[in-house]
Amino acid sequence: INAEYMGALYFSGSWCPPCQRFTPLLRLFYDATNSQGSPLEIVYVSCDVSAAASDHYFQTSHGPWLTVPYDNREVRNRLKRMCNCWAGPADQKDLGRSGHKYGIPTMVVFDPASPDVLWDARDRVHNWYTRTRTG
Repeated sequence: INAEYMGALYFSGSWCPPCQRFTPLLRLFYDATNSQGSPLEIVYVSCDVSAAASDHYFQTSHGPWLTVPYDNREVRNRLKRMCNCWAGPADQKDLGRSGHKYGIPTMVVFDPASPDVLWDARDRVHNWYTRTRTG
């Protein structure tokens, strides 16, 4: 991920153990990227089962990111469909699909200068974190 990728959608839920492990790494990545002058904007798309759980998770675990309001189900579902990403039976029912390409956590990064989409951003954040820890 570099400066030309500036916008990201982050699909996550408080009930998801992999999300609980990945979100702190994403916050470190976000802080490091922005402090180096490569602005990155993250929009959180909740996969939680309630507004209270989503709000608590966002306020206690996430960075100073944008969020799609939990009560705006139409936009959250449209983004999940667009990125072919959802988790759990509630999403499956809401979205009317039985399969998905990406579970959570998923981070999708958009290049503002082209139609390219970086679908493996979560893996790249993990790789960045590993490199920073090992020198």
